Amino acid sequence: MPSTSLVGHTIPVPPTDDYYDLDSFSRRISTNNPAWQIWFDRGLVWCYGFNHVEGAKSFRQALAHDPTCAMAYWGIAYASGPNYNKAWGIFDRMDLETSMQTCYQASRRADKLAHPSEGATTTPEEKAIARAIKARYPVVVRAKNNRRMPSTAEM
Repeated sequence: MPSTSLVGHTIPVPPTDDYYDLDSFSRRISTNNPAWQIWFDRGLVWCYGFNHVEGAKSFRQALAHDPTCAMAYWGIAYASGPNYNKAWGIFDRMDLETSMQTCYQASRRADKLAHPSEGATTTPEEKAIARAIKARYPVVVRAKNNRRMPSTAEM
């Protein structure tokens, strides 16, 4: 079951509902559910297009459709952390704590779901990506200790 803080109260929206046309880019993930794939692809496109907030919303939609999608958790960890538009130094104290908690939890869940003991079928590449995002957020660091942030997670 996903953590409430990661999915929140996201209501699954069918990917066929009216939505901004993000073109047809796709990065295939291990799923038989087209809704996961569409929302995952939208999340990547939003992140690649410099809008990590919308990317995280799309990854949460993938989880709303199925909470066992390892790559959707990876996407939340990726989209919720520092990026070229928002380095750690720009985060205020509350945003920093919330983001670190989200990234830490999502990265752990992605790595756990990417491995067979959880019953998921993932590719070796997905397992490696999940493990890599987990390494990006090795600990939850409180904002008062934010001097450690750049060395632990700035990429």
